Amino acid sequence: MSNKRPNKGHKNVDTSEEKKAAASARIERRISILEDIVSERVASFVSLEGLPKKLKEFTDSNDWIVGDVDLESMTFGRGTYYQKWNKDKFEKRLNDLFERIKNPKKVDDEVNELNDRLEQLERENMNLMEANLRLDRKLSREVKLLKKQLEASKEANRRLQEQLNRKADVVPFNKPR
Repeated sequence: MSNKRPNKGHKNVDTSEEKKAAASARIERRISILEDIVSERVASFVSLEGLPKKLKEFTDSNDWIVGDVDLESMTFGRGTYYQKWNKDKFEKRLNDLFERIKNPKKVDDEVNELNDRLEQLERENMNLMEANLRLDRKLSREVKLLKKQLEASKEANRRLQEQLNRKADVVPFNKPR
């Protein structure tokens, strides 16, 4: 008996739907993790260095995987990927990911644009704070002036009331004839 593995056409080769589904699930999990890492890095303007750019790097290396992940649940060989049912399902998605990693958006331009916008907003904020301070001071002066006028008016009203009360006793009211 030879120690050779049976070839694809041999009846002992297991091509059951369960095995296919399990292999597809491992590929799906690995691609999903890479997608999450790429999305997170792009969103936080972090470099995409160190991520796989080719299928060989994607399948053979685990250096790019971060966090507490069960590597066994997503390990597969390139041969598994090249099976027709897997390649048809994952090829475009994986190639799009590799393209995003190889040619990331120009984050420097975007960061510079956002920083310029931030500086502009800070200047506008400073101008608004200065205008607010001027308006607050003007309002305080107006309130003080109105309080003084109110006090003066109350004082004048009180004096006139006193005069009226003193004169009312002395001046008789005569009816015109």
